[in-house]
Amino acid sequence: MGCCIGAEHSDWCKNDGYEIVYVDREGKEYCVFHAPADCKYVSPYVEGVGEKPGLISGDDFNAKVFDRIDAVIDAGMIDWLDKWDEFDWENWNPRCNFAGAIFFVDISFSTFNKRASKYLPPINFNSCQFCEEVSFDFSNFSGVVCFHQSKFNGEANFRYSRFRGRAYFNNTKFDSKADFG
Repeated sequence: MGCCIGAEHSDWCKNDGYEIVYVDREGKEYCVFHAPADCKYVSPYVEGVGEKPGLISGDDFNAKVFDRIDAVIDAGMIDWLDKWDEFDWENWNPRCNFAGAIFFVDISFSTFNKRASKYLPPINFNSCQFCEEVSFDFSNFSGVVCFHQSKFNGEANFRYSRFRGRAYFNNTKFDSKADFG
């Protein structure tokens, strides 16, 4: 098996080797990116069996996010792998795919703007949930970025961001302030 949410989004987490960290009472498995916010454990845990391990820290979770992005940036542009298909966008599976992920702590992608000649690669954030504040201030996106059906519970900041490709926010929900100024 594999992550039940990842299976709905091209199995990107399984294909990239992210282990299951939580199994609920119904037997559904979740990787660290797709596990509910209060079930992002540091080691595998089956609900109701044994002692619960500790939860991953926000810093460690964000490091996994940034490591994933950095690996794509370091590999360089590979257009055919990241190609956007307007007729099958729901199954878009670029190398930097976070579709369905739950970002449970504050996160800032703004650090990517400070890197000389490095831009955020094409990224799939379809159906993601950002539970706390997220900042893309001053971020530079090199290609398509998709936030289709994503939910922002905390503030979402996109001030001074540059989108060199298309940016999709179809059916995206902002529960708090969203700043694109």
